[in-house]
Amino acid sequence: MDSTPVTLADYQSVGGLNPGGSDGPQSPVCNLSCMMPPCSVIKLAKGGLDTTYAYTLRQWALLGSCAGLTGLTIDYSKNGCRLPTEAEYEYACRAGTTTAYYWGDTITVITVGIA
Repeated sequence: MDSTPVTLADYQSVGGLNPGGSDGPQSPVCNLSCMMPPCSVIKLAKGGLDTTYAYTLRQWALLGSCAGLTGLTIDYSKNGCRLPTEAEYEYACRAGTTTAYYWGDTITVITVGIA
């Protein structure tokens, strides 16, 4: 997992269109469809990193953007660019905590009475 988000400038430098919603070239990319990240991460894999995604067919949408990937597979053993798994994302969000939840081990239920 990278320590910094992909900026709009980074995203556009690999041929990605502006998905909108960003506040300028140095702001994080947002408003991506579920297929845009794998399509773009394939292009972002540079600097000696391996390609982790493979696919059999890439479908195109208007203006040359990626609409979908058929036969998408991910090689988790390679050292390269890819989106984190759900477990990896949760681990990163916990920021080193070892409790059941990032805030602790228990859930406190607050009951609000109606008068």
